[in-house]
Amino acid sequence: YAEAQRFQPERREAAKALLAFGAGIHLCLGASLARAEIVAALRVLRERLPGLRLAAEWRPRLVASSVLNGLESLEVEWDAA
Repeated sequence: YAEAQRFQPERREAAKALLAFGAGIHLCLGASLARAEIVAALRVLRERLPGLRLAAEWRPRLVASSVLNGLESLEVEWDAA
């Protein structure tokens, strides 16, 4: 990037690139915390919305990327009690 040392969140080329947790010596220091937070958030979501489940027609589609493992979407249904 031009002027890589300067923080510019509006960069057009940065919007195209994936900036994730990294790997190896470049692993984000907050990666473990972020993973723990998502586990806690999903646990609370399950407790507060007991009728929440995967949508019947939903099928997993992985993100097409060599640097990211994940889902394109996660469709859910909820039966409000």
